[in-house]
Amino acid sequence: KMYEGVPVLLSLLHSDHIKLLWSIVWILVQVCEDPETSVEIRIWGGIKQLLHILQGERNLVSDRSSVGTLSSANAAGRIQHIHLSDDLSPDEMQENTFLLQAACCAAITELVLNETNAYQVVQVGRLHSVNLCCRLIATVYTVSKIYQNLNLCRLFPTDLFEIFIDIGHYVRDISAYEELVSKLNLLKEDELKQMAESIENMNQIKAPTKHIGNYAILEHLGSGAFGSVYKV
Repeated sequence: KMYEGVPVLLSLLHSDHIKLLWSIVWILVQVCEDPETSVEIRIWGGIKQLLHILQGERNLVSDRSSVGTLSSANAAGRIQHIHLSDDLSPDEMQENTFLLQAACCAAITELVLNETNAYQVVQVGRLHSVNLCCRLIATVYTVSKIYQNLNLCRLFPTDLFEIFIDIGHYVRDISAYEELVSKLNLLKEDELKQMAESIENMNQIKAPTKHIGNYAILEHLGSGAFGSVYKV
């Protein structure tokens, strides 16, 4: 931080090498525990970069080299030279990708302890192996506690929501989420489809469902004996 290392770290997130990315992200996890550094990471665009990696839209590479043997990166954060020896199998590549995504979830979880950071995650990000799922749920839990208008009781079925609530506030131990993940893995296709629809309904930047006069209908909040309430 003293030597303006945060923007240097974030520039390295443009790398295509999974192992280098994994190391950089875990460094960010540790340094963003400092509130000032957490804000600095957001200002330099770190949240958007982490969410971009998490979305899995980039073509990443990996091999069996250690991070210490990787080539240095130039100012643009690109690897100058990558020699891929001993190409990984598809399963190994998938495992490395999951590890990187889990690291991104851990970083986002720390970052959203700042309310402004949490708001940016909700606005620009759609959060999508058991370890990855645990970290993803831990991230969801932290965001929900910081940004209260995420109505998670509509996301999970009742029995899963009960387990979710019982986990407690800001629990960093990933094993605490394993029971919920195990039950998630047993859900039927129609139940998963319902959860996917619930996630989309919580999208803060989704298009209106329809317009009535000058009002854009955004969300059905609930119904009672005398009518329904909508967010418009």
